[in-house]
Amino acid sequence: MHKLAEHIKKLFSKDGGSRISEFLGKAGSPVAGFWTKYKRYIGAGVLFVLLVFILAKCAGPGRSGDSGTEDTEATEITSYENFNLDADFEVDAYTELNELIESYFMAYASDDLDTLAAVAYPMSDNEKSYIGVFSDYIEEYQNIVCYTKSGLTSGSYLVSVYYELKFYNVETAAPGLEFFYVETDDEGALYINNLYSSYNYSRTENELDPNINAVIIQYEQQDDVAELLEEVNEAYNEAVSGDLDLAEMITTTIPAAMADWLESISAISGGTEADESTESASESETDTEAESESEAETEAESEEESEETKTTVRATTNVYIRESASTDSEALSKALEGEEYTKVGEEGDWTIIEYNDGTAYIKSEYLEEVD
Repeated sequence: MHKLAEHIKKLFSKDGGSRISEFLGKAGSPVAGFWTKYKRYIGAGVLFVLLVFILAKCAGPGRSGDSGTEDTEATEITSYENFNLDADFEVDAYTELNELIESYFMAYASDDLDTLAAVAYPMSDNEKSYIGVFSDYIEEYQNIVCYTKSGLTSGSYLVSVYYELKFYNVETAAPGLEFFYVETDDEGALYINNLYSSYNYSRTENELDPNINAVIIQYEQQDDVAELLEEVNEAYNEAVSGDLDLAEMITTTIPAAMADWLESISAISGGTEADESTESASESETDTEAESESEAETEAESEEESEETKTTVRATTNVYIRESASTDSEALSKALEGEEYTKVGEEGDWTIIEYNDGTAYIKSEYLEEVD
């Protein structure tokens, strides 16, 4: 297993050729179903595909998540103006970049939030608490290899990072692959633009730059990137199949811990809302009794009408989420097959959904109502 990093390097050598197996099509693969939907997320905080599923259901869409079918409605988002991606990876080509990535993983494993904040930003409080939970199970990241291509601007990089993740009390390390968008700051130092972390793509807590997002989508559609993902996934599957302790850690122990974490942050969010509601009620006591009753009735009627118009819809395939009801409008992100959203209205052939703190649009023909 520890020789896999060198094996992957050879995969993209001049004489390496294509040695990717047809793993994804094998019957009986324990992770094949989830892998085809969530292959993007074999990474630091979301090595295990079940956790990706939990995060996506809780919050929102990921970046690509190819389900094995063609992307619907938005195939024109494959490039950004005249930007051309590098044809080939550079492997461990930049000392400073390698040191940055290694520093990130070391800090991640030890829950060193000060170091993380210095090398990867912005980072939300929720993501910090998430790292605190996940890092409790991590002993170390091993055999890190950086595959890079030039990013959208000078001094930026698209980076796929191979590693082997060693959990406490588990003999076998789990191969993984994580994506980073690395940029250069005003002082000439490299840093990880954490808007494009797996965490933020899963939970969409911070808005993405549509230009960078379009380039990343293009990057992930390249053959060599897809091949690297498949190669690492096959090694991951072999590791999980060969070590029951690793399988239990990934499929049972950590998903249970993450479920508790999601419940805890939901409780915190609910408490904040309750406090705001109480404060609002206290302020309303200064009004006359008649005004208060009238406002309460109006608010209740408004909430009731709003709830009646809201329904849950599910994506029937991969489809882009748009800023407005047009295929020419900006693609905000991508809805994965099976993901659910709250429908708040319709506009022609488009469904209006709740998205972040506002609304967005998905073609209605690619959605179905959830009972």
